[in-house]
Amino acid sequence: MPQVVEFLGYVPWAAPAIFGEWLVMARRANGLSRKRLAKRLEVDESTVFRWERGYGRPCSRLLARVKAVLLSDGFGGSGCQRDGESPFRQRDQHAADSVALLS
Repeated sequence: MPQVVEFLGYVPWAAPAIFGEWLVMARRANGLSRKRLAKRLEVDESTVFRWERGYGRPCSRLLARVKAVLLSDGFGGSGCQRDGESPFRQRDQHAADSVALLS
């Protein structure tokens, strides 16, 4: 999925309405499987699954880790840009809006 976002220059899906939707979107945009995201967050894969399905959400400590892992421009620091603007700005803004709703 990261290559699609890079090619298009924007995130090709609507802004998520709830944290679980945002988590799925951000995880996929970063090219991460549930298992890999869980490993980075140091939680069980089933925990990530439950969050994505709306059965709870991370505590404030874990939410900070989620933000750190998924809101970075990552992708190996490719720094890809179109018209001087990061193609991930829209993704990050959607994510920030979603996370703000939960804070």
